[in-house]
Amino acid sequence: MGYSHFGWRGICNGQTPFGLLLNLRDKFSEANEAVISIREYKQEKGDKIRKSILKKLNTIESELYQVKNESRQDPLNYPIKLNNKLASLSLIVDSAEARPTDGAYQVYEELSQELSKLIDQLNSLILNDKKGQRIKG
Repeated sequence: MGYSHFGWRGICNGQTPFGLLLNLRDKFSEANEAVISIREYKQEKGDKIRKSILKKLNTIESELYQVKNESRQDPLNYPIKLNNKLASLSLIVDSAEARPTDGAYQVYEELSQELSKLIDQLNSLILNDKKGQRIKG
């Protein structure tokens, strides 16, 4: 497969299978790091965390990651969440022997936007909680 006509900028901008895979890897990592941050924050706060904050953190976490999976059968019983959607798209792009389809790029953009919204909500929630301000919503 010769992608030399894309050049390094094309790879970095996600215009090649490799570039899109790098972007997907980064988004997948970002989603998983957000879940880790939520869990660490909940552990750090312990019983001191307000119920309204805990509920919102749990909602964000459950959008990022399927928290109900406990057995091998559970992925069949519960819907996949954002981190699995990113991983699945990555597998699809990686398995193709051609340039990613326009649909793959469109799905990537939609998932990226969804992730950005959740990360923004998480950051706002944690920042406001640390300041002791009331969370709206």
